Amino acid sequence: MRTIETERAMSLQLPFEDEPFQIVIDGLMGCTAIVIASNRAVWMTHLWETYSNGKPVYTNEVEYRQDSLSTEEDEEFYTWMTDQEAISEDPDDEYRDNRKSYKAFEDRVLSFLKGETVPTPRTKNSKGAYLRPRGPGITPDLFDNPQIWLVVPMAVDIAGTKTVTIKGKNTIVTGEGKGEKFTYEKRVMERIAPLIMERLGVDEMSIVGYARLRENIPSHAKLLQEERGRVLFQYDPDSDGNGQKGWRVFIESLYSRFSV
Repeated sequence: MRTIETERAMSLQLPFEDEPFQIVIDGLMGCTAIVIASNRAVWMTHLWETYSNGKPVYTNEVEYRQDSLSTEEDEEFYTWMTDQEAISEDPDDEYRDNRKSYKAFEDRVLSFLKGETVPTPRTKNSKGAYLRPRGPGITPDLFDNPQIWLVVPMAVDIAGTKTVTIKGKNTIVTGEGKGEKFTYEKRVMERIAPLIMERLGVDEMSIVGYARLRENIPSHAKLLQEERGRVLFQYDPDSDGNGQKGWRVFIESLYSRFSV
């Protein structure tokens, strides 16, 4: 589930009825995916990275070199961002994008999640014009006591995933990459996650960070044919052979299953 011809946001919302179905988001190499499921329905979205956020802005060359994804083809981008002084004027600003890009992020991600229209969208330097999302925003009435997964890229390559489980004012961090940050750390932790929880009236959700892969690296391309970079949701109205409705979700190697 993702738009190929453009980078517009795409979402699906399906009720749990009499027919089984599955939804898959694959090829995650820096993009964001969200899964929200309750006893009645599932909502999923795919958000393209550059269109939504722009590429991450490195505040210095040391930080840039620490990103194991940096390659020679990125040199020009790093130089351009430095020369154009596109980094925020505020030295404490950790949004890792220029101000115009952040305003576009509000239009392209936050407004979409709120289900708001954007009558006068703002542009951003690193990508083209605003594209109206395909699919609905989140409908809170369908999602009482939901399970929520926000799937985002890590700032550096890691051996596996990192999961942050938010429970009220507490956070529990697990996984191989638990000492690393998400690529867009403050946007994820301070804007997207709180917005989702507020919209659904809950105080608990999970954020899963994954190590992004590159299609042009043969070993990575092989992994992308397996579980890496993939989110799979499956619903079965007869999950146990006795008429029990149920669903399960796979996020790379992570697995969860629920009866409804």
